Amino acid sequence: VDKQYIPSLSEGIAPGLTEVGVMLPANPLQHLLLQELNYPLVMTSGNLSGRPPAITNEQALDDLHDIADGFLLHNRDIVQRMDDSVVRDSGEMLRRSRGYVPDAIALPPGFRDVPPILCLGADLKNTFCLVRGEQAVVSQHLGDLSDDGIQAQWREALRLIQSIYDFTPERIVCDAHPGYVSSQWASEMRLPTETVLHHHAHAAACLAEHGWPLDGGEVIALTVDGIGMGENGALWGGECLRVNYRECEHLGGLPAVALPGGDLAAKHPWRNLLAQCLRFVPDWQDYPETAGLQQQNWNVLARAIERGVNAPLASSCGRLFDAVAA
Repeated sequence: VDKQYIPSLSEGIAPGLTEVGVMLPANPLQHLLLQELNYPLVMTSGNLSGRPPAITNEQALDDLHDIADGFLLHNRDIVQRMDDSVVRDSGEMLRRSRGYVPDAIALPPGFRDVPPILCLGADLKNTFCLVRGEQAVVSQHLGDLSDDGIQAQWREALRLIQSIYDFTPERIVCDAHPGYVSSQWASEMRLPTETVLHHHAHAAACLAEHGWPLDGGEVIALTVDGIGMGENGALWGGECLRVNYRECEHLGGLPAVALPGGDLAAKHPWRNLLAQCLRFVPDWQDYPETAGLQQQNWNVLARAIERGVNAPLASSCGRLFDAVAA
């Protein structure tokens, strides 16, 4: 729902966003709670940022005591963590989770003879996928695999969904980035393994979503995101590809620009603005719009970019957006 239609909404709800989600009570406790009230409640997940939600009273009390003023405890055990699904009123799925997982998704024509494959996903905003024949079972949104708690949740979810579908993989597919946690897991599973370029996977997922047959031929795909491993170790994020499900040809992309500080560039947008200015706007200091950038300690980073010190090149649309936002 667009916030402009709810003028009485507190500014503390979803700050910086233009939309809020609306949901009906989804479990018996929520039904009982709302029976006693005649006004809507503001809901958020019971977890610290970047951590999996608490599923026991003890864990909630331990994890959330610094941010919660009170606790409504109950004896209804949570067996499997599952975030809320996020769906637009048009039916567009933004996050497929509770209420939809682990229902199978029908694949387009041509996949009937595909052997059982376990696809491990990327490390950020991770989901895994079980493929067998003409069906794919995609897990709930799991999150960042750098967190030990998320890793434990990942393994638990995989065991549960494999047991539900009596699924034993014959092959493993993982991201081409060798440093990903998921890629390291693939090497531990001791099954035939194939790596897939990050942006080829994005394009193939889009083909499947729109019912493109396995032998439907090639398409032109524009794949834009933050960062993913491309050909020859290049960092991609804004690419034009010619693809089918099996093959991927890189046709071009955004100009590669330095990521000063590596991963820090995603956390501090002004770093990306500096890199873009140094690459494309030699007289950037003459523009009043860069006043905020000039207040940063930019000289040190500029020298690092010039020398190629901890400043890998990446054709990232996400970092370009960061630069514009800064």
